[in-house]
Amino acid sequence: MFLVTFGLAGLLLFAGSGALLKSDNGGFLLIGFGLVFLTMGILAVRHYMQLFNQIRLNEGGIEIKGLLKHKTYKWSEVQSLNLTGKGYETFMFVSMPMEAISIQLKGAVREIILVKFYSNMDRIRTALHFVNLRLKQREEITSDCFIQVQRQEPLIKDTSNLEKYSGNHLLTMNGLVAHGSWVFVGWLFLFSDGPMNLIPKAVFSFFILAFCIGLFGYQLHYFKLSEQFLIVKNHVWLWKNDAYHIKDLREVVFEEPHKMSTSLRVITNNYETKLYPAGSIRNKSWSRLCKKFSKMGIQVRNEAFFD
Repeated sequence: MFLVTFGLAGLLLFAGSGALLKSDNGGFLLIGFGLVFLTMGILAVRHYMQLFNQIRLNEGGIEIKGLLKHKTYKWSEVQSLNLTGKGYETFMFVSMPMEAISIQLKGAVREIILVKFYSNMDRIRTALHFVNLRLKQREEITSDCFIQVQRQEPLIKDTSNLEKYSGNHLLTMNGLVAHGSWVFVGWLFLFSDGPMNLIPKAVFSFFILAFCIGLFGYQLHYFKLSEQFLIVKNHVWLWKNDAYHIKDLREVVFEEPHKMSTSLRVITNNYETKLYPAGSIRNKSWSRLCKKFSKMGIQVRNEAFFD
């Protein structure tokens, strides 16, 4: 929508300037940029309209329905289901790998469902998991395939036997910006002689802190691991404390998301999935963590390609 708005604004400025009547080269440049941004914006809107679909599962099959798409497949048409792995979101000349469900159908038809566009993807994956089991065993698909499965988060009182996988976050750009925002806000209140009064300063400081601590703090997770538990904490978000039973882990993925720090994706047996960027961890520690998970019998995908 930003690109559409920007393109329309350029065209309106051009029309209002009377540049066409004056044969102004600057005006033609403006309309050129306006048309480019407008075209890109329309293509972007169309792209996301194709991706934002409703998914309905029942005993008969799967329905994928959106504004620009409506497909219905019977379970008998499904040849294979891959519930984890990567698919590609492609827009114009850019293609980015993302977690996806891949459905291979008869007639060499393949449906890719990108995980990030569905808030209830854990329920969709769990249902498809049970459907897949029935399909492999050539059994009838019944309503009990679509019952939600909940994971119980463990309460861990003693963490002394957990090995820590972390680094010095103060030596990273994420850590410097996250903590530096506090320094900037302190300077703004104590030493700044600008004309801004107290209330605007407070509002401005709130947004600066929310942006820096939110965006850059999000990339500062670290991990504690034992034979029984995985705990995820954060150097800046001190309240962060996600805990998993090792027996509940289906798969872990080491990946490098677009324009983000190296991350650990945790996928549980009921297909809950969470991504934990951890910019303070160095390759040697990542490698140790990867080998530890493998040794514990957990399926590992090393898409960050460290040794």
